[in-house]
Amino acid sequence: MSAKGFSMNCQGYNGMIYALCKDGKFDEAMRLIQEMKSQGCKPDICAYNTIIYHLCNNDMMEEAEHLFGNLLEEGVVANGITYNTLIHALLRIGRWQQGLRLANEMVLHGCSLDVISYNGLIKALCKEGNVDQSMVLLQEMMEKGIKPNNFSYNILISELCKGRKIKMEHILTSSTAFAVNIDRCSTTRWHPGDFPLLPASEGHFTKYL
Repeated sequence: MSAKGFSMNCQGYNGMIYALCKDGKFDEAMRLIQEMKSQGCKPDICAYNTIIYHLCNNDMMEEAEHLFGNLLEEGVVANGITYNTLIHALLRIGRWQQGLRLANEMVLHGCSLDVISYNGLIKALCKEGNVDQSMVLLQEMMEKGIKPNNFSYNILISELCKGRKIKMEHILTSSTAFAVNIDRCSTTRWHPGDFPLLPASEGHFTKYL
């Protein structure tokens, strides 16, 4: 760009990187990252997030993880978008242990998990049959003041009722407290059982790694 007499700022580079990634031109996007560095325009986390997001969406997880490692080595501070993008991509391909590990790392670095993050982790754990851990995460959400939504409860109801593991009032009481309406199709699957909510506290992610 500079050879043609143009002076590109970081915002301009980020726009070009987005356009290239949208077209699947990741090599060209990475070349722009290198050009930014050579022009004294340090790539920010927005540039890296764009590439990581599109790599994950194109099933290029290895490349996304490699880029994540590189940006950390270069001193770029990852944000919640970075972590959530990678976590959801890992969970989508069944790598829930790595997803939990990254979620723990995310919290340690000062980024907060939101309801979408927790829902993704809960769904992944349920799919792997780790219902107990899913219940712990649900309670941890509530202890941190994060309001569970319909999805939070419905995924648990579906899995818990398969094993006749939980009393209906545990979930109903919790959902009522947060003004969440559980789907009728979920409540019709309830069966009585004995499975109290587990105690929850900070740092549960590390228990499952």
